[in-house]
Amino acid sequence: MTDLEKYIVDPLSYISNLAAERKNVSQICDIFREKIQKGLSEMIPSLNETSQDSLKANSLIKYRGMVQDMFGEELFPEYFNVVDSSNTMKMKTGLLQDIYQFKDGERADFDTAQMAERQCYYFVPIPTENSWIKDYYKSKRLLEQPSSSNYDNRNKRNLESDDEDSNGFEQLSQLSGDENQFMDIGEVTESSKKMKTPKEEDKKSQIPFNLNFPIDTEKETPCIGVAYENYDDIKLNTVYEIYGILSNHPALAANTLNENGSASGFETDEMYAKSPPPSLVPRIHIVLIRKLENIDPSYQLILKESRLNDISLKLRDYLQQVLLGDRIAADYLFCYLMSRVYARKDSRAIGKFSLNLTNLNIQSQHTKYIYTALERILPLSLYCPLSLENMNKRRMTPYKDYKSNRLMSGSLQLPDGTRLILDETALQPGQLDTIGVQNTRSLNDVVCWQKLEYDFTYHKQEFFTDFPVLVFSEGKSVFQCDCRLPLKTIINPDNLESYYLQMMATQESNFQDFRNFISMMSFRDYTFPDDLKQEVEQYFVDMRKQDNKMTADAFLNLLLFARLLTLSRSETTLTADIWSCAKALEQERQRRIEA
Repeated sequence: MTDLEKYIVDPLSYISNLAAERKNVSQICDIFREKIQKGLSEMIPSLNETSQDSLKANSLIKYRGMVQDMFGEELFPEYFNVVDSSNTMKMKTGLLQDIYQFKDGERADFDTAQMAERQCYYFVPIPTENSWIKDYYKSKRLLEQPSSSNYDNRNKRNLESDDEDSNGFEQLSQLSGDENQFMDIGEVTESSKKMKTPKEEDKKSQIPFNLNFPIDTEKETPCIGVAYENYDDIKLNTVYEIYGILSNHPALAANTLNENGSASGFETDEMYAKSPPPSLVPRIHIVLIRKLENIDPSYQLILKESRLNDISLKLRDYLQQVLLGDRIAADYLFCYLMSRVYARKDSRAIGKFSLNLTNLNIQSQHTKYIYTALERILPLSLYCPLSLENMNKRRMTPYKDYKSNRLMSGSLQLPDGTRLILDETALQPGQLDTIGVQNTRSLNDVVCWQKLEYDFTYHKQEFFTDFPVLVFSEGKSVFQCDCRLPLKTIINPDNLESYYLQMMATQESNFQDFRNFISMMSFRDYTFPDDLKQEVEQYFVDMRKQDNKMTADAFLNLLLFARLLTLSRSETTLTADIWSCAKALEQERQRRIEA
């Protein structure tokens, strides 16, 4: 076993040795961070793509996820003494672990323990992460499998047999005393000092546990991330990649059953919520956490400038095919893909560009095919058919459950950058109930203001969002969108499904370029040249004289459209030609609306 492999298989032995040298948690994490950044990262298995059964307890793993809830701080013994049967005392550490394994005759002396705090966060798999990203990681895992199969099998054998030398790490099966004796070092109350057995989880696991996924169809594993430093840098609804020590011993499940085998009470509910069965929600003690600014794993930060214009033309062509030949609508859809909230002023989300495409055939399922084609080039997106059932079924905004002291997720608790596709063609006659009315209000807040109100029962708390909204509808949307455009399709395929499948298959080799272009250009700095300012201002004055519809808000929307059009053309500075094009497109859009 190489030194690097040992950091993965047996990190606690390194932590124990470093703690014996009185290294603090920052120093210990720095050593692991250095190893990870120097090549260890690719060797570390991921909980996202690997089942828990295949991962070794207390090994180094990684995980991609979004912070769905913050559980708060917990006390733990950073250093404590263990006394053996001969009254010999040894100093041990509780850093980066939950369970201390006792040898026969050992006991803990917590009276002299040095206590510290750590912060717990509930991570869920990245909501709205599209399947091509998941497929990338899965295929990468399969490619690595030949070289790592022996390593994985060796880990499995370590759990099942006593044959191998553990190099200082004591497995449960290698104890000289009672192999089921251990102590949860995350709790040092009197009740926690009694010995427990893993068999206790049998009854605990019978209580259903709400995994609290924002998206109901999620299948991957959530986790509790335990952080020891830089708490203020970890934000709700933000996507991170974490590296840390896997802690999934059955005893970590809260013992919430009374003598009759049932669960009850406020304290019980909160304990169970924050100490769920680790077979469902393992814990990861974090040594490295980094915010994922772009979740596309194959994203190339720099595309050659000489290629940008060519990619722009190809992407515009693709969008035109997606919209069945409507070149004007393709330009507006392209601008939508360039949009994001890049600043806020007073109550305005600057950069927001909600687009309403109308005149869609509700019988042909055209909207689903458009979404499927967009899904292939977007890392994060959510398709929301606004049927009466969907609107009345589940709260879209999170709310606080004070009984379990958890933030209960809603389908709009999403990471920034998620493209929200609302399909009003699914609307049906009927009545919205209380939940449906609240959901409609929440969607409107996102469309108009890019904000959501989370319900904390005694007060509402605003959270800013950045979910660029695209609305499909037959007529004008029920939401107040920034831009409305009726479609004028030219292509009329006999079979829509065959058309889209063939079109996407033809374009597939360009998809990664399209993804890179959208990620790169939407974040480019934009310049409004001084020599155009006077011309633009004069245009506003002239239009005000001719058309009372040219309000200040309409003019600001035109300036935003010119910005997005500039970026879609792979430019960063507004030119006279692009300004003229923006005005011409807006005039054509108005003609369509008035027709």
